[in-house]
Amino acid sequence: MSDYLHSSAIVDWQDPRIMRKARELAVACTSENALVKRSFEFVRDAVREPAPAAPLAVSASDVLATGSGCSFAKTHLLVALLRANRIPAGLCYQRLACRDDPGRFGLHGLAAARLSRHGWYRLDPSRGTDGLGAGEFCPPVERFARHALQDGEGNLPEVWTEPLPIVIDAMRASNDSIELGRRIPDIELVGAPR
Repeated sequence: MSDYLHSSAIVDWQDPRIMRKARELAVACTSENALVKRSFEFVRDAVREPAPAAPLAVSASDVLATGSGCSFAKTHLLVALLRANRIPAGLCYQRLACRDDPGRFGLHGLAAARLSRHGWYRLDPSRGTDGLGAGEFCPPVERFARHALQDGEGNLPEVWTEPLPIVIDAMRASNDSIELGRRIPDIELVGAPR
């Protein structure tokens, strides 16, 4: 489980700003669930989608500093905040149909926290782009901003200690969220459960 607590260039929870925010979020939390929920709601509600022409924040500390991030970036921050409070956390992904480009699919970022009462619990700290959905924290039920329901969509079952390299490569190669949308990474699912 220690791999899900380490700090890295992307999940850089040892950055003083992340540590300060993690301590702030932990104040008055009397349980693990309360702390995870408070951290999750902070990222979901306080970190806005990046402006179309704005540079993309990739590392957790950059997301916190700019106050904006795409789904991938938001999960980097959420995982960093949880790890800073000694809660094992990792990265997960959904494969979803691109609404503006029929027949095309792309990954969507999720986080996962290891809850002592429920095991791995996936979290979606984003809000639906159409304003019709938002991830919620209500274990043991997982509530995402958008569920994988169409043919070809699905939830990747793995919980990674670090973001997928194809995600980081796409983020770093994109000048802004519009460009990232054009090169959104995809992994075809073969027999994966939803």
